[in-house]
Amino acid sequence: MAIRTRWFDDQVEAALGMPVSTQVPACLRAPEARPAADRPTYIWTYPAGHEPRQLVMLGAGMDSRPWRMKLPADLHWYELDQQDVVTAKEGLLKQLGAELPPSEASDEPPTPGTPVGSGLTKHLSLDSVRFPLRCGSWTGVRCDLGEPSWAEALLAAGFDPSQPTVWVAEGLLMYLQESQVTALLQRMAELSPEGSVFVGVSVTEGVIKRIRERQASGERTSDLMSTWQFGCPPDPTEFLAACGWRLQLASTRAQQAAALGLNLEMCSFPGVSNGDASKNGDGERADSRATAAARGVDLEEDDADGDDMRAEEMRGQTAYEREYEADHSWEDLEEDEFGNLRAPNPEEEQRARRRRLLSAAQSARIRRGMIRYVQVVLDLSRAASLSDMRPLRAAVMSGILQRFVRAFFDENPLSQLGLIVLRNGVAERLTELSSSPEAHVARLRANLDTGGDASLQNALDLAVDSLKSIPPYGHREVLFLFAALNTCDPGDIGASIKAAKQHRVRASVVGLAAEMYICKRMTQQTGGTYTVAMNEHHLQEMVLEHAVPPPVPPGSSAVSLVRMGFPPRNPEALGAAAFCGSKCQLQPGGYTCPRCKARVGELPSSCHVCGLSLVSSPHLARSYHHLFPVKPFAEVPAAELASAGPGCGGQQPEAAPPFVASLPHCFGCYQPLVAQQAARGRGGAAAPPGAPVGIVSRCPACHHIFCFECDAFIHEQLHNCPGCESLPPALLRGAADGDGG
Repeated sequence: MAIRTRWFDDQVEAALGMPVSTQVPACLRAPEARPAADRPTYIWTYPAGHEPRQLVMLGAGMDSRPWRMKLPADLHWYELDQQDVVTAKEGLLKQLGAELPPSEASDEPPTPGTPVGSGLTKHLSLDSVRFPLRCGSWTGVRCDLGEPSWAEALLAAGFDPSQPTVWVAEGLLMYLQESQVTALLQRMAELSPEGSVFVGVSVTEGVIKRIRERQASGERTSDLMSTWQFGCPPDPTEFLAACGWRLQLASTRAQQAAALGLNLEMCSFPGVSNGDASKNGDGERADSRATAAARGVDLEEDDADGDDMRAEEMRGQTAYEREYEADHSWEDLEEDEFGNLRAPNPEEEQRARRRRLLSAAQSARIRRGMIRYVQVVLDLSRAASLSDMRPLRAAVMSGILQRFVRAFFDENPLSQLGLIVLRNGVAERLTELSSSPEAHVARLRANLDTGGDASLQNALDLAVDSLKSIPPYGHREVLFLFAALNTCDPGDIGASIKAAKQHRVRASVVGLAAEMYICKRMTQQTGGTYTVAMNEHHLQEMVLEHAVPPPVPPGSSAVSLVRMGFPPRNPEALGAAAFCGSKCQLQPGGYTCPRCKARVGELPSSCHVCGLSLVSSPHLARSYHHLFPVKPFAEVPAAELASAGPGCGGQQPEAAPPFVASLPHCFGCYQPLVAQQAARGRGGAAAPPGAPVGIVSRCPACHHIFCFECDAFIHEQLHNCPGCESLPPALLRGAADGDGG
């Protein structure tokens, strides 16, 4: 910030035809500073008596240059900003004892457009002035620079468009839209005769693009940076020329520091390295000067207000490092044979994962719902902006929820899901109930703003209202990801809980804070579950558990037949591109309802004309793995595996790879299941040859043995034992009978 301020001071002095100081301020001095003679200076040459004597500061804010810098005595200084900003600045200047023109120093309401004189001598003695005005006059003009009326307000204040002018825009352009910036620069050019100069600061369009990408991915951005809209091209020559200005000089912030004799290691925009910026120009900070005839522009491109944000992030990072300075868990990480990092004790992790697989297999006889309608409520109140989960709770919840959406449709191909967000005391429907995971994920990434209170009642009412019309065969559920410790409700939440129970809506909560009584009461009365996450990993486990269909609640509707249609798709046929769905979107291919011949864009869905449930045969087949899961595999003891002969158990394949022909190996991936040579274990202990490699399990039906990874893949994703599928039916029945199955 200090370097940018000094750079602007030099440009203002040079544009006014004044000698530029080459002395480095004390706050910027460095031991390696170069001699002043080696530093470049900015010099504008004007005919004698034709130097600009009008300066317009656009979006001035609390700028103090008229009282700080040594300026020409006949300079007219105009500052344009919002009405409340100019009024607040005038009050602060009076309070500090700064010299103001007579019309600004009086207590009477200011008259817009009235030219002002210099000095306070008519109102106050010079002895009472702490900060004298160092130019001829100062005028605060109240206007909105995003509207065309700013020019009329400036002209009414006494601005002379026939005189050369210095225009200054420091920290303004990035907050305007591109059309507003273009109109602003063009109008400035119309009011500027030859000899005029423009000095400004902006960011490049690459910086704006990266901010939008970070927001979409849930990464943290500062409040100021999230409001940036305009970014100029990496080379603004053509853009400025279209606005009536010509680029003359460009320099980076590092070059500005070098001009002051500093060796500055730049703190770049988060996620953009200085090397990448200098190569592609997307994130490069550049200072530019341009002239057209005798009219010029001096444009600095920088994430100006990002300096304060970066300092805040650095302070937060320092605190985070202090909190975990004694945590050296990375030293315990090990590499596998492929160079991938793994936990130091993989067997414990495998056993914990196997316990979850056994628990799921033991509950296979529980009746579950195949067709689910789930509303997920994401709490984006101010509690989601806390940083106890890095980088923010909102970012962590967003990433986990995106994984949940994809896992949900893998486990429930016939089901539908919708998203609701909570912020500012309001429940907002983010997506409608549908079966498109990518549509949910894209919408979620673009809506991660946090703020205000959370209202549990509003979210529950909105979810119940969308689920109460679901057919009886559909299972209605609401899942809350709740970060707040309180709820701000407009009415009786007990009545909302009663309505949810009446419409058989199952409400579950995964909390990020301490347990709340009202959440516990809601889940108990509706038959849901309530868990509180201890950390990020635990939160992910708790959320992903809800991807598996829950048990059917007692007293639910009896078994009923569901009429479904299997629509064909033929994208190669003539006229395959058609308007699909209730929104009539033109799409290639699409699916044709077998009942009414209407086109729908995706499956599974409901026909928007006749209401028939439309699915594909793979969706229906994938839904049955919860009804007929693979039996749990039995763990093979280490002693039995060490004494086992070569092969994979059960009926051997016709040909095994040579490298496992003499060893026990996994039937699924042919991975050797015992160590072929002495392996160095954790803590320096040597594992002898023949020791088991991780957990080994055996299928009770076909008796083939599998490594842990294949065991988990079979039960979590494949849902079929490859050993059983490879056996002849008669042999498989005999193996099952002999095993007591």
